[in-house]
Amino acid sequence: MVANDPEKSLKGKREYPYKICRKTRTVLAVTGDFAHNRSGKQRGIVIRDGVVFGKQYPKKNTKGYFPNRDCLAIWPDGDMQVFYSDEKTPDDYLAEGVRDVMCFGPLLIRDGELNEAGIKLFGNSHAQRVAVGMVEKGHYWFMVLEGRLKRSSGDDVGFLGEKLLEKGCVLGFNLDGGVSAGMVFMGHQLNLVKEGKKHLSARASPDILGVGVSELVVNLGDQW
Repeated sequence: MVANDPEKSLKGKREYPYKICRKTRTVLAVTGDFAHNRSGKQRGIVIRDGVVFGKQYPKKNTKGYFPNRDCLAIWPDGDMQVFYSDEKTPDDYLAEGVRDVMCFGPLLIRDGELNEAGIKLFGNSHAQRVAVGMVEKGHYWFMVLEGRLKRSSGDDVGFLGEKLLEKGCVLGFNLDGGVSAGMVFMGHQLNLVKEGKKHLSARASPDILGVGVSELVVNLGDQW
């Protein structure tokens, strides 16, 4: 995870994703779980850089919860695993060396198999969406679907899972969508979030899910 304010992490000031990438020189990033905007069981289990920001969670596949608070666990060496909302406690994750836990869902793929139960229950509408997948440690796929546009109405979470499976991913995870959905490369946002003459940024957030650092990333004040 890449924080806009590393000292305050999830409690830090929110910023547009493309600006976080420019400030931190992050090469490629997608928006995350928007956990800072939830509380209690609505937040789920959330960990950033080894600090627990959320520890309450609903039971697996609880109806009425979307996102259903499944978890994407990330280790310092880049390994990832996905878990159901009630499968582990925050202490379990920390004891296993997990540094970050993103909480949204549903998990899309685990051990190379689609999570058909979760996909059937959650995220069935066509919308803007974000997902991350892993083929193996160090080999990842980021996916963003545009929606609410003339050129695209988005899709459901099942579409994300199927596409990540086609790419050889053994795990896949659905992150926050709607106007929060964004993908940034070298400081430029690649997707549209709204119709209009101006290429509007995805919603401001305290952190992003990013990969790589380069001095070639454009500066904060450079052209959009």
